[in-house]
Amino acid sequence: MTKTPTNTPTLTPTFEPTVTVIPGEVSVPKGLKATAGADSIKLKWAPNPESFLKGYNLYKKERIDSSLIDKINADPVQRTDYIDQGLAFGKLCYYRITAVDVSGRESPMTNPVWAKTGSLRMWMPDYRGKPGDDVSLRINIENCMGIAADKGINIDITYDPEMIIYTGLEKTAITNDLYMVLDSAEGGHVRVSALGAPGTRLRGEGHMFDLKFRVSGSASYGAQSRNSFNGVEMYDSSERLLNIDYSDEATFTVAADYIRGDLNGDGAFNTSDAALAMQISLGDMQPEGPHMDAGDINGDGEIDSADVVSIMRLAVGLPINPLENNLMPGTRGMSTGGQHTIALPEITASPGESVTLPLEAINADGFYGADIYVNYDPAVLTPLDVVSTAFTQSCGMRFIIMREGVLKITLGQDKELLGASEKLLEMKAEIRADIEEGAQTRLKLAYVKLCGQYGEDISWWENVSTVDGIVKISSAAAPSPTPVITAPSPTPVITTPSPTPVITARLWTDKAVYRSGDVHMLYYSLEPNAPEDLLASIKADCYLWLVTPGGGMFWYDGGNKRRNRFSSHVAPALRYPKVSYGIAGFFRDSDGSISRKEGSILKMPLGQYPQGIYTWYAVVVLSGSSPFDASSYLSNIANAEFEVIW
Repeated sequence: MTKTPTNTPTLTPTFEPTVTVIPGEVSVPKGLKATAGADSIKLKWAPNPESFLKGYNLYKKERIDSSLIDKINADPVQRTDYIDQGLAFGKLCYYRITAVDVSGRESPMTNPVWAKTGSLRMWMPDYRGKPGDDVSLRINIENCMGIAADKGINIDITYDPEMIIYTGLEKTAITNDLYMVLDSAEGGHVRVSALGAPGTRLRGEGHMFDLKFRVSGSASYGAQSRNSFNGVEMYDSSERLLNIDYSDEATFTVAADYIRGDLNGDGAFNTSDAALAMQISLGDMQPEGPHMDAGDINGDGEIDSADVVSIMRLAVGLPINPLENNLMPGTRGMSTGGQHTIALPEITASPGESVTLPLEAINADGFYGADIYVNYDPAVLTPLDVVSTAFTQSCGMRFIIMREGVLKITLGQDKELLGASEKLLEMKAEIRADIEEGAQTRLKLAYVKLCGQYGEDISWWENVSTVDGIVKISSAAAPSPTPVITAPSPTPVITTPSPTPVITARLWTDKAVYRSGDVHMLYYSLEPNAPEDLLASIKADCYLWLVTPGGGMFWYDGGNKRRNRFSSHVAPALRYPKVSYGIAGFFRDSDGSISRKEGSILKMPLGQYPQGIYTWYAVVVLSGSSPFDASSYLSNIANAEFEVIW
């Protein structure tokens, strides 16, 4: 029987830690980044994987060598970003954060990051187009919070007039409120000025405006030209000139593939490109080469639901910028100052029962797409599926279990969602049969991003809040002979009838920090902990996977001759090493004895890998079993962490 709660989600649920499932340690948050605005600093980090997470604490100090550190939040921060506002001009601040669970326990601090107010960065992606085509050069900014548009903005950009001819300017969600004036477009320079009404301050990050060009009909395929910033002037509210890093350049290439929105390189944009963007957003595929330039439509440095929406709009001929070719101030096409709440329910269920968990949007008006992380306790339930509802049946939607305990969902469409209180999705799950009566666990909405029709994050102008769900277990079930997971953790921990696993696994890398282009080495050891007769009776497989800074999970295909490739598909065929017989043979030495085995698994050039923390995981399971089936584990889950910096 499938149970679907009939009541609407409780907006103020209470939560008491379960007495039968003991939460594990709170992990250190990852991916912390600080970017400066005119008078603020934005912090952003990856969501933690724990279902029992309460939020995050943020700490700041003004000198790296100072022992004084201030906590800057009163209550744990629920989101995975934070804007430290009202800072003095030129203020250098250092930040560290921790994660906090529902019982008040706090993780260790992250390494410090820092930023200086008034020091901003602008950039342009590379772009492509055929002879005679119209193309767009996207002008982006990392963080425009607090820029005083009423004090004026002046930007000078160079181009090659023999290859591309300037045809116009398009505003974006960030600049739609401004007057924009083209001072001139001659001699290989485009000079743009912008001005806002008194008191106008910019918000957001990414795509500021587009410069439109037409590729010369005589341009040769493969030919290239460069765009660069020749000058940028922006001010804060006190008319102080901001320190803008505009050293970035863009390369235009005469080509038919990987144009804006064309992620699959077939020379057009359609629903297959949107599907590819969803895969990248979920971490089911790692962007390579021109993917980021073609797919990061809104210029925020990642491909997510906002870019899915933009590509869907391109595919059906809808504009991706507001008020096309209109340089006068306009409206955003959405309300401001509103409130959106994404909520999961509180339900009661029995061991072994199948349940349906509706994900509801309270005030569903005004958004076109969403990225959602749901953390769950694998000791209590197993996700089976995520399905659209009548409200979202026209949306593109995909989901993935990024790691055990973390479910990520991406959805988007080219039209606005309209509704007061609507079910967005339904999560299908099964309660574990071995869970005890009286247990309860939280379904944590660890991350929610809602996007508008032009790639904007709705939280720039409106409030977005979340309500976590709760699952309560109503009756006991018969004891299960299978291993029971006792703690939600990024690396699942299991208990088995024996004091140690059949195999002890270990992973390590040749160094902790790599620079882009370094050669990465990964090593392993497997230690047998069982008698030879037991080892001889067991057939096993070993899964190896990599979790990226954004939370993407890529499986290593050891059976593929291209041994350094990753597969984005979870399938029994993708196992390394393949062991067709009893695993005693794997551990047997030439003299017949059984001993630990170790060696290198792979040697891999890192190339232009994104900066951040990467983690390898490996586990040995019974042959033919899934790496997500804890009852099949023959080893601990080994892990090795390394960092990539540029």
